[in-house]
Amino acid sequence: MIRTMGTMRKSAAALLVVATLLPGAGVAKQIGEPTEISARYRTGDTFMGIRLLGTVRLANDPVDGHSASGLSGLAWDEDEQLLYAVSDRGYLLHMQPRFDEERIVGVELTATHGLRGRKQNRLPHHLGDAEGLAIVNGSNGVAGDAELLISFEGTPRVDRYRPNGQWIASAPTPEILRDGSRYACSNCQLEAIALDPLLGLLLAPQRPLRGQPRNLHTVYDGRARAWSFPAIAESHCSLVDLASTPRGGLLVLERRYRNVFSPVIFAIRRLRVDPARQPGGGAAAVEDVAVLDNTQGWSVDNFEGLAHHRDNRYFMVSDDNNSALQSTLLVYFEILDAGRSPGWRPRDTP
Repeated sequence: MIRTMGTMRKSAAALLVVATLLPGAGVAKQIGEPTEISARYRTGDTFMGIRLLGTVRLANDPVDGHSASGLSGLAWDEDEQLLYAVSDRGYLLHMQPRFDEERIVGVELTATHGLRGRKQNRLPHHLGDAEGLAIVNGSNGVAGDAELLISFEGTPRVDRYRPNGQWIASAPTPEILRDGSRYACSNCQLEAIALDPLLGLLLAPQRPLRGQPRNLHTVYDGRARAWSFPAIAESHCSLVDLASTPRGGLLVLERRYRNVFSPVIFAIRRLRVDPARQPGGGAAAVEDVAVLDNTQGWSVDNFEGLAHHRDNRYFMVSDDNNSALQSTLLVYFEILDAGRSPGWRPRDTP
């Protein structure tokens, strides 16, 4: 069938009007620019227990009114081939990483959605501080049935969401983690979340709860069972995210920040919890996989999100704190199987 130019213009105009009325119907944008995270190690190099598979700096170009800023949690949807991210400003991003020879070379921001509450209204600021993200039904071979579990600060809780930002229901959360008075500070509350095939929902506060040792992080399951392990330093440490691993156990992303005059440290660590031997909780074994120190040539920013991709490969993202002085970096890396990583201890600046 042959159409006239006038008919084609009218059809295009109608489609444009429909697109502007649909939520999440903005134009996808390429926002990832390749960069290097280290002055000494390049993409493809091995450091400690990881192999670097590329880093991209995400631009603040908005789609549907939101951009890749303030990102705090990640989750990979294998069925949809999407990387989800939550912002601590209360919205959800859909991103499609681009790969070349299994290395990340770019990112397309395809959609963003404001998070909504029980009455489907936009979450107000004090309820929208999203920090952690996990996915259900993300790799079951069925498209369109994924649910997202999001952990929040401010009013500490875990809620279930659809990928379009629609609230589904509250998720069961241990009472000790719902009580805001138990946290060490208002900005160090319910931070990390992961789904383990054996233990189910796992959660961790950013800092030890009041009355607990400051150098001991704790991970809780849905029944409030707790497993603790030593932080990478005696003080000034935060547990900022968790990620499940394909062979069992967890990856922990930990930050050590004292002040601008001391080394800024980010550590990727492997945590092993054994509920068969410790059915009620207890001490967990932990080992360092990679420790990134800004005094050793690493261009570390405020990394807060960690997610498993496939095989032994993971994404890690930084929170730019909505500041022009910081960057949103998306790092792609592979964990190696070559035994334990070398030990490490931070160096304090007098």
